[in-house]
Amino acid sequence: MAKEVEALVYLIMPLDVVPDFMPVLGLLDDVSVILAAVAALDAELR
Repeated sequence: MAKEVEALVYLIMPLDVVPDFMPVLGLLDDVSVILAAVAALDAELR
């Protein structure tokens, strides 16, 4: 469950690895973190 919370915090934080104000890349890193958290949650629930 901690990984999912960390992913949400990463999504909310305005400063991350690739800042969100960059047109495409800024949101792609957020999407990749959320997808990884969903995959971890899916594996945990199975």
